[in-house]
Amino acid sequence: MPNIMSIERRLPNSHITRENALIKAAKRQAGITPGNEVLSNGTAARLASMAPTYTATMGEVNKAQAALSANTPAKDAAVQRARMFNSHFIQVFNLGVARGSYLAGHRAYYGLDVDSAALPPMETETDVLNWGARLIKGEADRTAAGFAPMANPDIAEVQATHNAASAPASGQDVLKEQLDRNQERLNLLASDADSLIKRIWDEVETFFGEEAPASKRANARLWGVVYVSNGPKATLTGLVKDATGQPRVGAAVELLETDATATTNAEGRFTMETTYVGTATLQASWPGLPPAQTTIDIPEHDTAITLQVHDLVVG
Repeated sequence: MPNIMSIERRLPNSHITRENALIKAAKRQAGITPGNEVLSNGTAARLASMAPTYTATMGEVNKAQAALSANTPAKDAAVQRARMFNSHFIQVFNLGVARGSYLAGHRAYYGLDVDSAALPPMETETDVLNWGARLIKGEADRTAAGFAPMANPDIAEVQATHNAASAPASGQDVLKEQLDRNQERLNLLASDADSLIKRIWDEVETFFGEEAPASKRANARLWGVVYVSNGPKATLTGLVKDATGQPRVGAAVELLETDATATTNAEGRFTMETTYVGTATLQASWPGLPPAQTTIDIPEHDTAITLQVHDLVVG
């Protein structure tokens, strides 16, 4: 005997699902002619304001995230180089102490333990920058006192790597602050968006309420209403490849309406289960490349089904 399937509405629970709901409703509303209104005037006005605002704010978050990500490799490389020069400076100074070229007590100029040749911790970015600053000041104070400057590396090399690390590190802080501000703006919009989306969906379902349940849901989906079933799941399978036709191994695949995710295997294939029913948007992504999307219609079903997704080409 087939499983009894019940279908219920599921409101958005993430920024991307909220944006999808608002965009679909706004597109549908744009095609409404006078005398065929589905939404009340007040709801339509709120939608006209919220949809572009939410999309624009999402775009600002995405741009800030991209800028932060783009700056990270350069910052990490510069910090790693500064870490190396800091370490080499201290090690060479300690070797000089062992040879009698420098005095052990002069470690105090740099903020080092005068009785130890151990390297201080420089695991974090902050440690690297702080020790670079101490070495630069300490060497200036030591040579000003008339003592021979360090060499191989000399303090100018330490200074150069310290400056090179400081700039992107400072820039990273600015970019992170910008991202945080944009995310805060988006989070503030989310509550109003949730309230509006619920109102839209309520009015849409009321408008089509006299139709048969399956017909009502089909019409409501055109407005972005999302339905899920508690019955058998649908299994989605597909292939992600690059522009040359080679499989994308480890590509991320996401069902945007539900935030369900999967990762491609060694053949570039993915498998994903979902209780979502209706027109779904699948997105495949690969670091540094624009994502690829395709849509698939998941019918209402009371037995398990498997659906093949069109190939997704990323890059």
